[in-house]
Amino acid sequence: IQGQDEIGRLIQSMRNMVNVQRDRAVLISAVSKGDLSRRVEILSPEDEVGKSLQTMIETLRDLIERSSHIAETQRQGGLDARFQLEGLDGAYAELGAGVNDIIQAIVEPIMEALEILGQYAEGDFSREMRALPGQQISITNGLKGVRGVLLDIADQFTQLEQAMGEGNLAFRGDANAFQGQYRD
Repeated sequence: IQGQDEIGRLIQSMRNMVNVQRDRAVLISAVSKGDLSRRVEILSPEDEVGKSLQTMIETLRDLIERSSHIAETQRQGGLDARFQLEGLDGAYAELGAGVNDIIQAIVEPIMEALEILGQYAEGDFSREMRALPGQQISITNGLKGVRGVLLDIADQFTQLEQAMGEGNLAFRGDANAFQGQYRD
């Protein structure tokens, strides 16, 4: 139907509407696959679907930018970098909060371990690393190993000091109790 009468114009409007919906479906499909390079054509001030699609794409681009910023800051040593939640709503805010929880779950035990190592470096062995969950237990085990060796060395020095104080210059530490350079 190609007429210019009311029915012809109605049919043409319906064709236009179908084409717009088809284009929007292609756009939505692309976005659902991670392609945020598409541009949304806003057809009129009343085009709420178009505006919503554009807002969704902009929000997803913003999330990617925020994530990239966190990753780069972390790579540069900014362990306190977190996902900025301002301006995010609903699932987007939940996603950002989840990223922050992941970062905290990784950074917190590292900072705790560094604090304990600092205490060990000052000769304070009173604090032990708590048992961390899952694969993080390697941090706990490593610190326990370091603490154990340093305590053994301190004990050897104490025994040597006591023997010397008693005039027993023949007393020797047990080198076999250690490995590597500690044994040397």
